[in-house]
Amino acid sequence: MVSSDKAILYVGTDPTHYQGRGRVIHYPVIRLVPKLASDPHIIECLGSLSAYTHILFTSKQAVSIFFSLVESYAEFSSRAYRYLSIGAATTHAIESRGGLAIQQALVATQEGVVDLIEKIPHQEMVVLYPRSSQARPLLADFLVKQKIAHRICDLYDPCIQVPEPTPDLTEIDEIVFTSPSTVKGFFEIFAQVPDHIRMVAIGPITQRALQERLPLRKVDLA
Repeated sequence: MVSSDKAILYVGTDPTHYQGRGRVIHYPVIRLVPKLASDPHIIECLGSLSAYTHILFTSKQAVSIFFSLVESYAEFSSRAYRYLSIGAATTHAIESRGGLAIQQALVATQEGVVDLIEKIPHQEMVVLYPRSSQARPLLADFLVKQKIAHRICDLYDPCIQVPEPTPDLTEIDEIVFTSPSTVKGFFEIFAQVPDHIRMVAIGPITQRALQERLPLRKVDLA
């Protein structure tokens, strides 16, 4: 039985939907810096919202930032679009903003989203892809290779931060990493991870990033 007293260090930006059992300590090693509405790139991306048929989201953070930006655009109606979602948390975020026609990838990775898009007639699609400026290029490359009409919109920049106070890892039982950016940020703060700590990754891409850092350690998938 898992003890409810277990201390879980969650190093992503939002632990709200994390299902782990224990006492969650939120220690975000990255922060998301949204682009300004006045940024020329944002203005260009959002200046023709009626041209898009599908909006592609690969994180709940992108959903939140995107909808905050389009609030001032009179032509935007959340019900006018079909949505492509990477996973359950992202789908929930879209639904909470009024999105209805949502197709969700079976596997919550960019590869899973590629599989989803391959099942949709491409000639019917004009995709808006709001994302992190440091997103993996796989999806963007796929859209180009398949000649799918699209526009990529870099919404925000992930930046490493060092919140205070820094937790004592000897008092931690489990660490949860949510993205390769959190792996990078964590290891810029902590040189070593005590052997007793369980390492947990959300998604296989994050798992791979952790195993590259700690090739001799077991990394569990959440």
